[in-house]
Amino acid sequence: MKNAFKIAYGLARDGKTDKTGTPRKIDHLGVLLALGEMKLPGWQGLFESVLLWIGKRADKKGVTALLRKEYVKNIVCCLADAQPQNINQKTLKIDSCFKT
Repeated sequence: MKNAFKIAYGLARDGKTDKTGTPRKIDHLGVLLALGEMKLPGWQGLFESVLLWIGKRADKKGVTALLRKEYVKNIVCCLADAQPQNINQKTLKIDSCFKT
């Protein structure tokens, strides 16, 4: 579910959603529903099975992998390697962090 939120915020940040935050590409919407294990409320629930099918099809085409690569970035901090001069006590910013 956490990855679905990261992807959704990334799509919105890059302008790939409409004003309400719904992805413009139906493949992206299907992937978000599948990753987030979400349920659509009310009358929209009628379309849920179709969107989940679209999400599974998009996953087979590699759309999920592309979205994860683009928007899900893990940051690993090596606290054992961090020296006291590299740590800013106010913000707890550690300069020895790197992306994986």
